[in-house]
Amino acid sequence: HPGEMGRLLGMSPAEVQSARLRSAREALDRLGGSVLLKGSRTIVVSKGILAVVPLGNPGMATAGMGDVLAGVCGAFAAWCMDVCRALCCGAYVHALAGDLVADLEGMDGVTASKVVEAIATAVRGAREGFEEEQEGRLG
Repeated sequence: HPGEMGRLLGMSPAEVQSARLRSAREALDRLGGSVLLKGSRTIVVSKGILAVVPLGNPGMATAGMGDVLAGVCGAFAAWCMDVCRALCCGAYVHALAGDLVADLEGMDGVTASKVVEAIATAVRGAREGFEEEQEGRLG
């Protein structure tokens, strides 16, 4: 999130937040690898890759949510994905799960534990959406 990114880059959280994409790219330039900057419209950057997750909601700004995100990304990485793809998939599924919880519980009902409970449903939903998109392209 902007606070942690700011510490890495020697910037204030407000500076990171006001230039999220530039901050993520600067972290990539300085540190290499792949970078995920969580927040509204989570950003993933890697060499030659930029992904912005169009999901998620303000209710997800709560304790433990970053731990859930890290766990989901780690699970995708362990599933034999390269790190950048794991970050993209993890961020997408995490945000989708958060949106599913918000739809059922309202923004105030979004907690890290409820997002964890919604991960399997989010993975199924993402997979079904991808398969439908592929069928549309091939059909």
